[in-house]
Amino acid sequence: MKYLFLLFAFINIVFYFWANNLVPQGEKISHEVPFYEQSSIEILQMISSRELALASATKQSNKPTARIESNLCLDIGNHNKKEALALSNKLVGLSQHLLIVTNNRFVDEEYWVVSPSANTWEASVKNMAFIKSKNISDIWLVPNGEDRGVVSLGLYSELTAANKRIENLVGKQIKAEIITIKKERYSIRLENIISPNGIFDQLNKLFEGEEIEIHKINC
Repeated sequence: MKYLFLLFAFINIVFYFWANNLVPQGEKISHEVPFYEQSSIEILQMISSRELALASATKQSNKPTARIESNLCLDIGNHNKKEALALSNKLVGLSQHLLIVTNNRFVDEEYWVVSPSANTWEASVKNMAFIKSKNISDIWLVPNGEDRGVVSLGLYSELTAANKRIENLVGKQIKAEIITIKKERYSIRLENIISPNGIFDQLNKLFEGEEIEIHKINC
């Protein structure tokens, strides 16, 4: 019995080594290969909430600052100074800059018919008396300023009317001449319109039913 047990133990040991060292013919041993390249793996690293807030603030600071890029500029209106001041109040807020400027395209002219000043005040007074003796009324002797001593004989908006007045006076032996007076006109200049695409709709609403001159100018 004892010898039989030892025999079975020996057979088991031999079988164990035989089974572990035996590789069947034609069988290949393979290794599992991952479907990614290890060199391309992104390594994740934990960061604190403070570092996250700092990174976010830095990203925001690098964003370009919004700027108003408006290249549209307009000259609006053709008015005397008082009218221009009133108009400017309607247009506040439509542009980055608002200016009241002299409108060189439109300069009003008036024609002042006068008898020139004499050398002295007394001589100017005599000249006025002479003109009145010719049955010419509605005249005025300028009492002071750079035109002191001038006798005003009428102010005309049309040059033809002023010339007719001169002809009438010369026919009565009255020395007379025309002084041209230029009256400046004003426009409202809007520089860098804030909303160029909608500016004309806004102006139409502001001046509904009115005729107003609008000119595009270089900014």
